[in-house]
Amino acid sequence: MGPYVVRDLQGRGHTVAALHRGRRTASLPAGVQHIIGDCGQIAEQRENITHFGPDVIIHFILSSGRQAEAVMQNLRGLTGRIVVLSSMDVYRAVGVTFGTEPGPPEPLCSSGGISAPPYCSGPCSLDILHRSWGKR
Repeated sequence: MGPYVVRDLQGRGHTVAALHRGRRTASLPAGVQHIIGDCGQIAEQRENITHFGPDVIIHFILSSGRQAEAVMQNLRGLTGRIVVLSSMDVYRAVGVTFGTEPGPPEPLCSSGGISAPPYCSGPCSLDILHRSWGKR
Protein backbone atom coordinates (compact mmCIF):
# COMPACT_ATOMS: atom_id res chain seq x y z
CA MET A 1 0.00 0.00 0.00
CA GLY A 2 2.87 2.38 0.78
CA PRO A 3 4.18 2.84 -2.78
CA TYR A 4 0.68 3.79 -3.98
CA VAL A 5 0.36 6.48 -1.31
CA VAL A 6 3.89 7.73 -2.02
CA ARG A 7 3.08 8.06 -5.74
CA ASP A 8 -0.19 9.83 -5.00
CA LEU A 9 1.38 12.33 -2.59
CA GLN A 10 4.27 13.03 -4.93
CA GLY A 11 1.84 13.45 -7.82
CA ARG A 12 0.03 16.10 -5.78
CA GLY A 13 3.27 18.05 -5.45
CA HIS A 14 4.43 16.93 -2.00
CA THR A 15 8.05 16.19 -1.15
CA VAL A 16 8.05 12.60 0.11
CA ALA A 17 10.44 10.42 2.07
CA ALA A 18 9.87 6.71 2.60
CA LEU A 19 11.29 4.69 5.47
CA HIS A 20 11.72 1.15 4.22
CA ARG A 21 14.08 -1.83 4.42
CA GLY A 22 15.53 -1.22 0.95
CA ARG A 23 14.28 -4.40 -0.67
CA ARG A 24 11.92 -2.90 -3.28
CA THR A 25 13.16 0.60 -4.05
CA ALA A 26 12.38 0.25 -7.76
CA SER A 27 8.66 0.55 -7.01
CA LEU A 28 9.09 4.09 -5.67
CA PRO A 29 9.15 7.02 -8.08
CA ALA A 30 12.24 9.11 -8.75
CA GLY A 31 12.63 12.02 -6.37
CA VAL A 32 11.47 10.16 -3.27
CA GLN A 33 13.97 10.37 -0.43
CA HIS A 34 14.81 6.88 0.86
CA ILE A 35 15.37 6.33 4.57
CA ILE A 36 16.65 2.77 4.85
CA GLY A 37 15.78 1.07 8.11
CA ASP A 38 13.28 -1.01 10.02
CA CYS A 39 10.03 0.54 11.25
CA GLY A 40 10.28 -1.82 14.21
CA GLN A 41 13.45 0.04 15.25
CA ILE A 42 12.04 3.55 14.86
CA ALA A 43 14.34 5.09 17.50
CA GLU A 44 17.32 4.38 15.24
CA GLN A 45 15.73 6.51 12.49
CA ARG A 46 14.88 9.64 14.48
CA GLU A 47 17.88 11.61 13.20
CA ASN A 48 17.14 10.71 9.56
CA ILE A 49 13.47 11.60 9.96
CA THR A 50 14.40 14.85 11.71
CA HIS A 51 16.74 15.74 8.83
CA PHE A 52 13.90 15.26 6.35
CA GLY A 53 11.62 17.51 8.43
CA PRO A 54 8.16 16.05 7.75
CA ASP A 55 4.93 18.00 8.15
CA VAL A 56 3.07 14.69 8.51
CA ILE A 57 4.20 11.12 9.22
CA ILE A 58 2.10 8.26 7.85
CA HIS A 59 2.84 4.95 9.58
CA PHE A 60 1.69 1.84 7.70
CA ILE A 61 2.92 -1.00 9.91
CA LEU A 62 1.60 -0.39 13.42
CA SER A 63 0.17 -3.57 14.91
CA SER A 64 0.53 -3.46 18.69
CA GLY A 65 0.30 -1.20 21.69
CA ARG A 66 4.04 -1.58 22.23
CA GLN A 67 4.72 -0.32 18.71
CA ALA A 68 2.32 2.59 19.21
CA GLU A 69 4.16 3.62 22.38
CA ALA A 70 7.55 3.38 20.62
CA VAL A 71 6.34 5.48 17.69
CA MET A 72 4.96 8.20 19.92
CA GLN A 73 7.97 8.24 22.27
CA ASN A 74 10.48 8.39 19.44
CA LEU A 75 8.69 10.67 16.97
CA ARG A 76 7.13 13.17 19.36
CA GLY A 77 8.04 16.70 18.37
CA LEU A 78 9.12 15.86 14.82
CA THR A 79 5.80 16.69 13.21
CA GLY A 80 2.40 18.13 14.00
CA ARG A 81 0.56 15.01 12.94
CA ILE A 82 1.06 11.26 12.74
CA VAL A 83 -1.42 9.24 10.68
CA VAL A 84 -1.54 5.57 11.63
CA LEU A 85 -2.97 2.84 9.44
CA SER A 86 -3.59 -0.40 11.29
CA SER A 87 -5.14 -3.76 10.72
CA MET A 88 -5.67 -4.23 14.45
CA ASP A 89 -9.12 -5.77 13.90
CA VAL A 90 -7.54 -8.38 11.63
CA TYR A 91 -5.03 -9.40 14.30
CA ARG A 92 -7.74 -9.70 16.94
CA ALA A 93 -9.93 -11.80 14.64
CA VAL A 94 -7.04 -14.21 14.07
CA GLY A 95 -6.47 -14.31 17.84
CA VAL A 96 -10.13 -15.17 18.49
CA THR A 97 -10.01 -17.85 15.79
CA PHE A 98 -6.94 -19.51 17.34
CA GLY A 99 -7.99 -18.93 20.95
CA THR A 100 -5.28 -16.44 21.91
CA GLU A 101 -7.82 -13.57 22.30
CA PRO A 102 -11.03 -13.81 24.35
CA GLY A 103 -14.59 -13.32 23.18
CA PRO A 104 -16.54 -13.52 19.95
CA PRO A 105 -15.47 -11.79 16.74
CA GLU A 106 -16.46 -8.11 16.63
CA PRO A 107 -17.69 -6.62 13.34
CA LEU A 108 -16.13 -3.50 11.89
CA CYS A 109 -18.21 -0.35 12.05
CA SER A 110 -20.86 -0.72 9.35
CA SER A 111 -21.15 3.05 8.86
CA GLY A 112 -17.68 3.16 7.34
CA GLY A 113 -16.24 4.98 10.34
CA ILE A 114 -13.52 3.80 12.64
CA SER A 115 -14.67 1.18 15.09
CA ALA A 116 -13.55 1.76 18.64
CA PRO A 117 -12.20 -1.59 19.76
CA PRO A 118 -14.12 -2.34 22.98
CA TYR A 119 -12.60 -5.78 23.15
CA CYS A 120 -9.02 -4.92 24.09
CA SER A 121 -7.94 -6.59 27.29
CA GLY A 122 -5.10 -4.08 27.67
CA PRO A 123 -4.50 -0.59 26.34
CA CYS A 124 -5.42 -0.29 22.67
CA SER A 125 -2.94 1.24 20.26
CA LEU A 126 -5.35 4.06 19.39
CA ASP A 127 -5.80 4.94 23.06
CA ILE A 128 -2.04 4.90 23.58
CA LEU A 129 -1.57 7.21 20.62
CA HIS A 130 -4.20 9.61 21.96
CA ARG A 131 -2.68 9.67 25.46
CA SER A 132 0.88 9.96 24.16
CA TRP A 133 0.03 12.75 21.74
CA GLY A 134 -2.02 14.55 24.38
CA LYS A 135 -5.18 14.94 22.30
CA ARG A 136 -8.51 13.14 22.25
